[in-house]
Amino acid sequence: MNRNEPIATVMTEQVTTVHVAQPLSTVAEILRENHFRHIPVVDGSRPVGIISATDVFKLVYDYDGTDERMAAAMLDHQHTITETMNTELQTLSHSATVYDAADLLASGEFGSILVVDGDDALAGVVTTVDLIRYLRDQF
Repeated sequence: MNRNEPIATVMTEQVTTVHVAQPLSTVAEILRENHFRHIPVVDGSRPVGIISATDVFKLVYDYDGTDERMAAAMLDHQHTITETMNTELQTLSHSATVYDAADLLASGEFGSILVVDGDDALAGVVTTVDLIRYLRDQF
């Protein structure tokens, strides 16, 4: 494994995101349908937060037993993306290396790193799964 391998080697460039103004039910639907563990929140092209499936489903659990449309309406009426998202983002520059990403993710505190370009726009995401796949392919 090359310690200086560019982060682009492992990052996902086509990132599914939500806009800060979208309803929270949209986040829940994207997470559920795609089996994502988290989704970046953007304002324009800049990441401003991240929402985990755990964050949303803790809220949805309160509506257990209600039909899906009713639960979505209640979720949107009582909560917003801004209230729910985590704004303490872990980011790396697009010029970072795979080692830099592995070093950050090794702490175990989070499962993804947002990769930003020179204008702080979202360029990609690196997850622990991305790094495991990269490591597997080295053998």
